[in-house]
Amino acid sequence: MAEFYHFESVHMLLDITGNIEDVASNGEPHDELLAAICLLRSFEIISPRAAFWNYLREDITVALIERRKLMIELSEEHVPKNPSTDDEYANAVTILLGQVINQCFGEEASPPERLLLLESNLQTWKDSLPHSFTPILNRTLVKKGEKAFPFMGTLHGWHAAAIQYYQTAMIILRLAKPSQQAISVMDNLRQVTELTRELESRSSDICALALSSESQAVWINSFGPIAFCGCWLRDRNKFRDIISGVKDWGSRTGWPVSDIIKSLQESSS
Repeated sequence: MAEFYHFESVHMLLDITGNIEDVASNGEPHDELLAAICLLRSFEIISPRAAFWNYLREDITVALIERRKLMIELSEEHVPKNPSTDDEYANAVTILLGQVINQCFGEEASPPERLLLLESNLQTWKDSLPHSFTPILNRTLVKKGEKAFPFMGTLHGWHAAAIQYYQTAMIILRLAKPSQQAISVMDNLRQVTELTRELESRSSDICALALSSESQAVWINSFGPIAFCGCWLRDRNKFRDIISGVKDWGSRTGWPVSDIIKSLQESSS
């Protein structure tokens, strides 16, 4: 019913704006027109349409930078059922990352069974991915000034974003997962070493995907994952290159990246 009335309202609005000069000549109808546009736009944001996914990704970016829960409410109706197209797979992992953020960025400890379910859902998503999501990996083909990272190209921007979201969600879950009770000091050292190596590997993939892309959409979508995960890079050359990349993308897109750079630099000191 809401979809029907929204559709009808949009068409009425188009008829009105077809003669926008007459509408704008009178103050009150003009104000009502702006109010109608805002209300219709609000519905597009909260319903699973294109605007919803754009708003959710923006919310995820800020949530990762600020280490907070999402502002938008997620429900099961937003989860794509049985994704079959590449964009549906990308949307599905966006929801999964949003669920992980809301579960793990709260003040209370996350129930272990909930963490296991989220991890299982992410692994199921990963195992069912079409071959089109497989990055084009070349460790010898590197661009000038970015030699610390391998080239990881993708066919489309949403492929890069989807893989970055998957890796980010797995990093958050690894950090939230209770550590196993170590039998000895050596066991504890081994666990820490393995965890650090895994976090660095996943973070490296996130950064390599961004550095290998020429898409502004990919750069902007990478700011959140890089801000949260970049601190796990232990290679100083990689860290230098991703700082340089973020500065460059900020100047080319107009995105404010000073907080991201500050967060990365503080984590390395």
